[in-house]
Amino acid sequence: MLQALQAFHYLTPLLAAAIFGAAFTIILCTPQPSQIPLSRKTRHLAALWLTLAVSVSYVAESALYIFRALIHQGWWARQDTVLYVMTSVLVWGCIFLVLWESKAPVWTPYVGSWLCGFGLEIIVCTLSTVALPREDDFDNARLALQTLRIFILLVLSGYGISSYIVVEKGKANGTRSGNLS
Repeated sequence: MLQALQAFHYLTPLLAAAIFGAAFTIILCTPQPSQIPLSRKTRHLAALWLTLAVSVSYVAESALYIFRALIHQGWWARQDTVLYVMTSVLVWGCIFLVLWESKAPVWTPYVGSWLCGFGLEIIVCTLSTVALPREDDFDNARLALQTLRIFILLVLSGYGISSYIVVEKGKANGTRSGNLS
């Protein structure tokens, strides 16, 4: 179980970044219909702040590991855990910044990364719960942060799926009400 957890620690941020990067590249290379940014500004803001919350949850987890190492002499986070948290901060921070800069985002890259992050985070949380014993309150805090992150990614994934349904209904009706931005 520990080896599987280590593998997913390395793969999770890389897969989220790869899916986002590939989808974003395809979007940049293909013409997209114009979008109406003012009509759905609250959706954009909600997605923006929830994506920031994902990144902040990784920052909080890294701070938890640093604090634990300072409190418990001789305790060190495993290398795969440190790389997982730091790479995740970088990946989700970049996704947040790209979304921040988008006035009328095309949602495919974001929804893909949210869904990927949600699925992989469930696996990481499950493996860490099974493979690593909960010894103290630090372990409970780590589990709480992972659970919070899963919930945020669930909300973002649900948002993305429901947004695609709105877009498809708008296309079927021949209206522009399906624009998500």
